[in-house]
Amino acid sequence: MKKVFTRYVTIIRIIDGDSIVANIDLGDYLCFEKRTIRLANLDTPELNGDTEKERMLAVKAKLFMESKLLIGQEYLFISTEKADKYGRSLGSIHDKEGKDLATQLIQNGFAIDYTGGTKKDWSI
Repeated sequence: MKKVFTRYVTIIRIIDGDSIVANIDLGDYLCFEKRTIRLANLDTPELNGDTEKERMLAVKAKLFMESKLLIGQEYLFISTEKADKYGRSLGSIHDKEGKDLATQLIQNGFAIDYTGGTKKDWSI
């Protein structure tokens, strides 16, 4: 059985369409400061992608995240995963209406479901 951790995060910065930096409230006046968090099970285009099309889609994905997550505001973070190979926390973040951001990114065409393997060619 996977452990599920529900915490609140305060947004410090949006890195790209699927990664942010935030302070994670651990309770009891403890905080994991400036932690990089990646949305689990999805892939967004890279800001430094190989093609202009991919880079433009990446900017749109980042702008979408910036429209949903305001700097200094607190949001629900649910982590069901261990850290990824880069040490980032993995999980889902929910906007002020309680909607999962990964689902919204996918529904708006800014991301795809991704659980490993070959990544999407965003230039197509």
